[in-house]
Amino acid sequence: MVNATNERECIELGESSVLATRVLVWSTAGNLSLAVTKLLAGVLFDSSGLFADGLQSLSCAIGCVLIMYGVRVSRRGCDERFPYGYGKVEFLVAFTVFSVLFAVGLSLCLSSTVRILQRAFPVPNLVGLLVAALSVALNFLMYGYSLRAVHELKSPGMIANAFQIKADMMSSLGVCAGIMLSQFGEGFGVFDLIVAFLVGVMIIRDSYGHWRGNLDVLLDAAPESGHKEEAARVIAERLPKEMLRFIKIRRTGASYWLGIGVDFPDSGSLAETELVTKELRALLCRRLNWVGTVECFCCVSAESDV
Repeated sequence: MVNATNERECIELGESSVLATRVLVWSTAGNLSLAVTKLLAGVLFDSSGLFADGLQSLSCAIGCVLIMYGVRVSRRGCDERFPYGYGKVEFLVAFTVFSVLFAVGLSLCLSSTVRILQRAFPVPNLVGLLVAALSVALNFLMYGYSLRAVHELKSPGMIANAFQIKADMMSSLGVCAGIMLSQFGEGFGVFDLIVAFLVGVMIIRDSYGHWRGNLDVLLDAAPESGHKEEAARVIAERLPKEMLRFIKIRRTGASYWLGIGVDFPDSGSLAETELVTKELRALLCRRLNWVGTVECFCCVSAESDV
């Protein structure tokens, strides 16, 4: 077996870490401020939707702290204990965040349903509408800022953070609609609860998709279709097709580990083998933007064992 080294630096640690930390610090501060404001406003102005929205913001703030930890740990390089690196920590954190969001959505649905069945329809004070509108505006600004980190880092943790902010923004929009509809008269306060229920359904639906995607990575599900075929086409440019024994792909974080088994003739020297594998690793890392590490294995064919 030929031990390979990373032909490409997995992540530019300096700039990416600074950007991720800056975005997450601002997101944490913004979500905490919104959580306190909306929870108090929900109690003072008798709005179930606004109080539920405050719980959503609080869960986002907690999620930001978890993501910050995950991003920092995932930037560590490979070592003896974790030869594939720490990249999956981000997926684990994202999985946790979406699990919390799923639970928040479920609690919103249940609490709203109970209140509706009890026929408790208080009419929220219109001041709560101003608080919800402020939340929409602030979340819109934070969402735009977080998208920059998503596009530059393509990090599962930063994707989870952006989704949290988007979910909170949509929740606040729903609260605005619910408070306005509830002002039409007695009994219309049910719309505030209906909006809270619908927001919960939306959070459950969207968070489940992301939750399942991160779970697949943690369980080492097969990579996206076409990856192996794409790698095989690049390898065929350097080696005859019959020399390729196997291709294995493993998600290690933002990129993939690629393991390749190659049959080399017994007559070849070790120096020639190392030169070929070095060129092959460089070619794969250059041509496939999803590859972070390539490891080549020298195989002995069954015929040569006889």
